[in-house]
Amino acid sequence: HTLERLQYAFFMGYHRDDLAYDQKVKPVYYGYVDLLLQLHDSKHRVSSDDCLKTAVDIIEKLKKTEIQNYFKDECITYQDEYTEIPKKMPDQTALIYPLPLKDRLVLLTILPDGLAYYTIDIDQCNLYKWVNRLLDRFDYRNYRKRRFDKYAKDLYDWLIRPIEADLALQKIQTILFAPEGKLLSLPFSALKDRETNQYLIEKYALSLIPAISLIKQKALQQQTHKKALLCGLTVSRQGFSALKDVKLQLKDIHGFIGGKIMMDKDFSIHNFEKEVSNHTQNIIHIATHGNVGNSPDDIYLLTYTNRLSFPKLKKIMFPGVFRESPLELLTLSACQTAKGDERTALGLAGIALKTGAQSVIGSLRPIEINATSLFMTSFYQEWKLVNFTHKAKAFQKAQIKILKQKQFAHPVFWASFILTGNWL
Repeated sequence: HTLERLQYAFFMGYHRDDLAYDQKVKPVYYGYVDLLLQLHDSKHRVSSDDCLKTAVDIIEKLKKTEIQNYFKDECITYQDEYTEIPKKMPDQTALIYPLPLKDRLVLLTILPDGLAYYTIDIDQCNLYKWVNRLLDRFDYRNYRKRRFDKYAKDLYDWLIRPIEADLALQKIQTILFAPEGKLLSLPFSALKDRETNQYLIEKYALSLIPAISLIKQKALQQQTHKKALLCGLTVSRQGFSALKDVKLQLKDIHGFIGGKIMMDKDFSIHNFEKEVSNHTQNIIHIATHGNVGNSPDDIYLLTYTNRLSFPKLKKIMFPGVFRESPLELLTLSACQTAKGDERTALGLAGIALKTGAQSVIGSLRPIEINATSLFMTSFYQEWKLVNFTHKAKAFQKAQIKILKQKQFAHPVFWASFILTGNWL
């Protein structure tokens, strides 16, 4: 109750200061969770434990307030029907909340057999230092000159190794991450097991979620056909370079899933709005220049006529939130979908909430255009092969397909792609 009153006060004034949330609001949530975990014996695993259940509930509230803070909109996380926070996850699925407290890292998890938490002796300052060093090496233009594996392996040891035995015991195949702070910008798929020399994506299907309570977890029925809208820009417009590979990308995707293509002059804001207004698409794929920046004002997608801003995108697509046939996937195959800091993942999550998309595919930072096209076409091919079920597993297979190719083996070419929202 106190947290809700604090949150209300925040939106009455504190949100005008960009630093107020991190300095005045988030520490209260962290402190409360810390106290709850201190009351719980880390070696004692009981699914009905009140302390762990309350800790998960507080983290879920924190995750929602982060999105609200990013968009300066307390209504953005409102839903007519919320998903109950599970006490247990479905078979072969794990949910991990990595919580970087000031003096230690906590991995609060929900497994098929219940709740658990693990404490790792790494303080927030040093953890973030390693995350930053890894991220500094995510530049496909000079990646050969920078040591990468050390940081990928150390972060694996802190974030995965402590729970690995339980993951194996319960035959986990899919991991959902609901990260906090700087960890929001971490490409988890690039973490590397020093014992097997495998990347995390080679061992598990992965998905980044904003909060489990914001996701409708109902599995989609197998289907052999989807109604898709494929949009793209191949020519130079408004000072942006041409994206010549987009034409082949859309053609290849169309070959796998069909749908309608709107490209170049046809891909105007007016035509996009007209096409989307009937809200019949299951898939919307947009391949163009774009950005998800430090604030909603920075979000845009480039069309032939102008920049499609987030308010306009929301206005066009939000009525679809209430339709019977869901928009199952919105893919942003852009030259630069996001800038790579911890706030950009919140932007992608908010886009999903405001467009009614059950899932969004984007990237945390710029990715080489040929690798982008290969990943996108591979994903739709894999998703089609499983009759459009379990997006996370199709996503995993597409990333593995890229890393097995010598010229794209380094994580800078594939690890920044993320799937957020419903993983099924």
